[in-house]
Amino acid sequence: MSARIPIVQGEHRLAAANTQLGEVVIEPIPPSPMHSPVEVTYKLELRESPCLHEGRTPL
Repeated sequence: MSARIPIVQGEHRLAAANTQLGEVVIEPIPPSPMHSPVEVTYKLELRESPCLHEGRTPL
């Protein structure tokens, strides 16, 4: 199982009205009970070569 999270830039309340920059795909997602919350965090490093780190933690 996987999750696709769009990355957008803009100030409109609706994501579709902003500029889509890309998307983050989180996979694999281990099985868990339905509707279990998960905290997703991101860290963007802007050094010589930019890198986006993603983390997830079941709550």
